[in-house]
Amino acid sequence: MNFINLGKPNIQPNQRDEVLSLYNGFYGVNNWSLYSSKGEEYLIVKSNFKPKHDLYIITSNMKKFVSGIDMLNNLKINVGQFDFGISEDGFDVELIATHKAQVAYSVLCRPVLCEDSGFVIPDKDGWPGARVKRELGENGINLNKFNDIAKKFGGEVYSYWFMCLGYCDSMLDVPKLFSSKIEGYLIDKVLGDRTLDHVKSDISLSFIPQVSRAAGLEKTIAEMSSEEYKKYLTTNRWSELEDYFKERIKTKIN
Repeated sequence: MNFINLGKPNIQPNQRDEVLSLYNGFYGVNNWSLYSSKGEEYLIVKSNFKPKHDLYIITSNMKKFVSGIDMLNNLKINVGQFDFGISEDGFDVELIATHKAQVAYSVLCRPVLCEDSGFVIPDKDGWPGARVKRELGENGINLNKFNDIAKKFGGEVYSYWFMCLGYCDSMLDVPKLFSSKIEGYLIDKVLGDRTLDHVKSDISLSFIPQVSRAAGLEKTIAEMSSEEYKKYLTTNRWSELEDYFKERIKTKIN
């Protein structure tokens, strides 16, 4: 194995313990070191890890990874994947995306992208927010808990998905965020096919988007065809990220 100077990790003080622990897990306890030069901190690793990609998507969810590659296809970006098990404390999706992007960049010292989402029911004080996956439980076993809430509100309750991309590279002091919101209604029924590629959460079986309902399509996300999903639920966060990348490329060229 060779020693590699990966660059400046830009570790935030409140994240230092977590980052150092991830170094031990990813590179090995005795295979990394930090050294300071002119007030800057650099990460040196003894590892077979060779950064081959232009961008790393930080996720354990293959659907999210494949979706990310598809969304970035126009940019001809070479995309890789890692999952570090970064902490996700709290309910706020943007704070979690910021934290994960900062920590992931500190580990790899390479451009990273994190995608996080939350499901919000305003009449339940914003519950469950970013903790939706935990509240659903393994394989959506607790989806009936959500259906019961809708039942108490007469069969459906206004709610929304909030999605956020967090991007970080060596040029950013704090991650850049790109957010989208899909409004709709949580219902008291379970409808559709959870195996569809665009079904990324079991909530999709009990959520009717407002935009498709307004167009006369009374379907949950899990009942939609891929064409319907793309037509009604393509949000702007990925296009904004694409525009940002294009602008960054022009800036570097000029």
